[in-house]
Amino acid sequence: MSPAARPVRAAQLLIALIALAAAAKPVLFDTLDPDCFWHLRVADQLLRDGVGPLVDDLSFASDKAPWTPYSWLAELGMKGVWDVGGYRAAVLVHALMNAAFVVLVALTCRRAAGDRPGAVTGTVAATAVATFVSLPYLSFRPATLAIVLLAGVACLLVRDRAAIASLKARRACTVGSPDDQTRRSGTRAIWFIVPITALLANVHLFAFLVPIWTGCLWIGAVWTASRRTFPPHFSRWGRPARREAFQGSDTSNDPDPDRTAVRRSFLLFALTLLGACATPLLPGVLRTLTHYQFNDPMVSSGLLAEMRPFWTGPLGTVSAVLVGGIAILLIVRKQELTPADVLLLAISTALLFSKGRYAPLFMLVAAPIVARAWPGEADRVLSRRALPPVLAGLLLLGVTRVIAAFPSTPGMDAWINRHGPDAPGYPTAAADYVAAHLRPRTGRVINVFNHGGYLGWRLGPAGFTTLTDGRTQCFAREFWAVHYLGPTGPTARTVAEMGADVAILPRTPTRIGSAVEVAGWRLAFEDERARVWVPPVDRLSGAGVE
Repeated sequence: MSPAARPVRAAQLLIALIALAAAAKPVLFDTLDPDCFWHLRVADQLLRDGVGPLVDDLSFASDKAPWTPYSWLAELGMKGVWDVGGYRAAVLVHALMNAAFVVLVALTCRRAAGDRPGAVTGTVAATAVATFVSLPYLSFRPATLAIVLLAGVACLLVRDRAAIASLKARRACTVGSPDDQTRRSGTRAIWFIVPITALLANVHLFAFLVPIWTGCLWIGAVWTASRRTFPPHFSRWGRPARREAFQGSDTSNDPDPDRTAVRRSFLLFALTLLGACATPLLPGVLRTLTHYQFNDPMVSSGLLAEMRPFWTGPLGTVSAVLVGGIAILLIVRKQELTPADVLLLAISTALLFSKGRYAPLFMLVAAPIVARAWPGEADRVLSRRALPPVLAGLLLLGVTRVIAAFPSTPGMDAWINRHGPDAPGYPTAAADYVAAHLRPRTGRVINVFNHGGYLGWRLGPAGFTTLTDGRTQCFAREFWAVHYLGPTGPTARTVAEMGADVAILPRTPTRIGSAVEVAGWRLAFEDERARVWVPPVDRLSGAGVE
């Protein structure tokens, strides 16, 4: 291998290792996401009732006003995956989505960095940081598919602008050729963003980010077109040689290149805005988006892990240090920033600091800018002769380890609880006990928030409905005030008014668990993870306990 090719080969192997680590996470460390199960139940209801607002029948305590299943297409896809291969297919798809995210981020960073010195190292570093910060928020659910699609959008945007810059630098096209105008105004592939946005609109609320991104590029193009009117200290943002890969247009022979860039970016913004509205559930989607942002007490409470600040926990502290490093790098290299960079980073940072779940979306914007702004030293660290063979060996060992750890049996219960009772898991044995020993009278099950999706999926076919199931938009504010956010919590009277047949609760103390005990319920079953409580003896005659 030639010395010039070593850094590139080493970088490719490092990216492959990062992608493998991302794919290994659901196989080696994670369990299935709690939201996965209620998404599967919603898919069943969509197949039964059709695509449209649904009246909830998964939880007995939910608001019975119609709600909008805004991720309907992804939920039907999840059910299709599950029907084909069960939980093993879900784990495989989760692993593939994680790996796809890493590969798309790496491609985006490489295009953004171009051929400048240090581009290869910058690409690897930006990809590694993006992966570390984003992985906690990727699981088998619609949001992950949406993030992968958004990574594809970012890649197309960067690819388009990098191709334009390359064509301009090389003067590769002849003026007046049949496709000269197309080449000088961008690549045709950029317009694939429009159907991707329309698909995203039926996958997740994250679709709103695409018109925000393209709108920032349009504003940046307008700013650049007007740069001669700005004070001198803004002039560095308008230098054509420093236009960010997301922005600009190769119109070197166009009589008015800046106007061409403005028109093209505005058209892309307008089409992606229409694409983001291309869902049959648009009014409900807009209401849900507003509800989550301003009116959902659980979202704003900080009780939900993904809604907490991204710096929460030990790994969050590392993420905060990495984000701080990104900020320092971009301040030091501020001459590399364009107007579009500033707008994109400002919006993405505001999202990042509002909720941790937006961390992957921040990294999709920040990573290519970091790769482009990386200091221009030569890639000496990746030029060592021994590095590619060592990385190839590590990659082979990693692939072998992941394949060996992939679940090989159809039984799901042991696998999702394989990390022991102190790790996140599900009350599988308790659910089996209820299914085998309890005939539903009211069919109501008292449970905690994170277990509701699983219990609804496991016991729903047997005629049971849960207290809550992991959704927040289907419950009244008063429900959350009583059960999770109020100063006192539920009482024995609250439990009695539910008329439930059974309570399946963790062994660890909970608000509802304390109320069940005070209400005089008796313990019918327990294991290392959960307990099953049944009502007092005077209520058992109709409940069918065997």
